[in-house]
Parts: sequence; C-alpha cells; structure tokens
Amino acid sequence: MRNISIVLAICLLLSCSGKREGVKLSADDFMAYNDYVMTHENTVKIHPGSLFKKWHDTTVGLNGHFDSWMAAAENGHADAAFLAGESLYWGAGVDRDVEASLSLYGIAAEKGHAAAQYALGRAYANGEGVEKNEHSAAALFQKAADQAYAPAQYSLAVAYYWGRGVEKDREASVVWLSHSANAGHADAEYLLGSRYLYGEGVEKDAALAFAWFGKAAVKGHSWAQYRMGRAYQTGEGVEENLDEAVEWYRLSAQQSGTRAQDRLKELGIVWK
Repeated sequence: MRNISIVLAICLLLSCSGKREGVKLSADDFMAYNDYVMTHENTVKIHPGSLFKKWHDTTVGLNGHFDSWMAAAENGHADAAFLAGESLYWGAGVDRDVEASLSLYGIAAEKGHAAAQYALGRAYANGEGVEKNEHSAAALFQKAADQAYAPAQYSLAVAYYWGRGVEKDREASVVWLSHSANAGHADAEYLLGSRYLYGEGVEKDAALAFAWFGKAAVKGHSWAQYRMGRAYQTGEGVEENLDEAVEWYRLSAQQSGTRAQDRLKELGIVWK
C-alpha cells in the first residue's frame, strides 16, 4: 500500500496530464490518504478504496482533479486511470458509474497496477458491473498478490480455501494468508488465527492463534476481539483471565458482535 501511495504521489507531482493548474495535492497529501486507508481499511470487509470517498469528503477534497486524471488515463497513465476509476466507483466528486470505473481499472490493471487489478478482481468475484467470473477474479487477485498487495493476497487466500476460481488448496490458502497477515491486513490476521486454532492447512497451535487474533483485535476487528475474549475465558492459548475476557467481549459487543454480547449476558454483565 505504501509503495502504491508513493507512486500516486509522484503521479500528482508530475501533474498526471497537461492540465497542471488542476493538480494541487502534494506527496504529503497522498501519504496522509495512505495512512488513513491503512488505519481504517482493515475494520471493514470491502475494497480499501471505499476509504477514498470518505477521505475525499473529509479533507480538502479532490475536486477539480477528475478531468486531469481522465485526460491522463486516456493517454494510458495507470495511476491516473486508477484514481479516476475510484472517483467513479465511489461517486467521489462525480456521479457514481460502476461500469465506467471498471473500464478505467482495466486500463490500469493492464499496465500492472496492483490496486486496480484487485479492484477489477473484486468486481468479477461479486458480479458487480460485469458478469460474475471467479476464474477471472482469481487470476487478477494472483497478479496483484504477486506484487505483495495485501488485500489481494487475502482474497486469493479465500479463493484457495473455498476453491473459487482455483482448485481448492487449504495449504496454499494459508501461505497467502500469511503473506497478507504479515503485511498487517486485519482480516488476514484473524483468519490465520482461525486456521491455527482449528488446524486447517497448518498444525493446530492455540498460542499462535491467540497471537494472530491479538494483532487483528487491536486494529478493531470485532471477530478477533471476540476470539480474544473467548481465549481469555477458556484459557485456550493463554492463561485464563476473566477480567481480560470481559474487556475484549465488550469491545466486540460495542461493534454489534452478537456472540460477544451473548457471552456477556451469560456472565450477567451489561455491556451497553
């Protein structure tokens, strides 16, 4: 993600097109966007670009840059095509147009842009704006994953786990989960913890499961917070500590974690 953000910053510093007067964001602006995404992306199970619109709406905004990005995209500039695609997909500063966004993602993806490959892969996986095609989705996830793009590594791991577009392979799923988790992707950290907890594709290891749940939990992952509470309550992978269990259950419950809410009710604790 950091490398992609740097490239985007360079794109803006070079103005992305001949319409230089429309481009005013600096490298620092895009580093701020990158940090915003890295802070929030893992708490939602959607394309990290969903943060694009929120960031667009809560900062100085990107108004006036869309035309510049479109002009550059028409000349084959991958980063500009991706940004224009994000604008259209999320309706940030322009009317939402998913099909048009996919065309722009396609321009960037063909040039090896990892985030665009991932975004296009998600479209094929979900049948959004294009006919659903799990094989195409997996192929695009693979291309982005090979560039160490953590969200794509996670999605590829899920594809291998369920056999969506690729042959089912639980061990390969763990390999890609590990790559994504080691990059700090919270969903991957949580799922990797689950694999160790149940011994799926790896040797069962409750302590390692607890460690991975902890990494995701501190990022605000509700299911991981529930698992932390459960581990402390049962002593699975860690010494029993009911006080710690309650605290983790509370955090999960506050995010509408129904299992955590049920555990607190069983303990006679009001969590609201």
